[in-house]
Amino acid sequence: MTQRYHQLKKSFLNTGKAYQVAARGLAYGSPVCKALGKLRYSMSASEEIVEKSVSAVVSAIEIYNKPDFNYREEAFALPMVNGWELLLKAKWIFDRGDVVESLYVIDTDTGSPKIGRSRNALTHAIHYLAQKIYDDGDSGLEKSCPDNINAMIEIRDTSAHFINKDIY
Repeated sequence: MTQRYHQLKKSFLNTGKAYQVAARGLAYGSPVCKALGKLRYSMSASEEIVEKSVSAVVSAIEIYNKPDFNYREEAFALPMVNGWELLLKAKWIFDRGDVVESLYVIDTDTGSPKIGRSRNALTHAIHYLAQKIYDDGDSGLEKSCPDNINAMIEIRDTSAHFINKDIY
């Protein structure tokens, strides 16, 4: 994150306006809403993705820490894998000069990005990114990291598409 972003965020939170904004529901067009919008646009793509990644991981941890939650492991796996995927995508983009298009899967016939069901450009999968970033010796990613991500993906996929047997 940029130093300016942190300064503005801290200033905003320290003025007590955060509570007022939350109470009013961040009315569109309000001065605070406009200021936050400008703040968002001052962030690079990789910074913005990292911020979303952290939010996803915090959500996963909050779910896992609930004391009596029968679907805990499965519910934890969904946002945790999402957080990892976003973090790997942010790293990928950052390493390529903050060019978001570097994430796109390119159609070899047309040379343009492949388009998915949602009509958005397809991006490289988490498996691909984890392996490619690990293969880069300077990335700092240890071998256990892609292995653990793959194990988490297996839990997520089984949870989302069928049912997990009790992990205990």
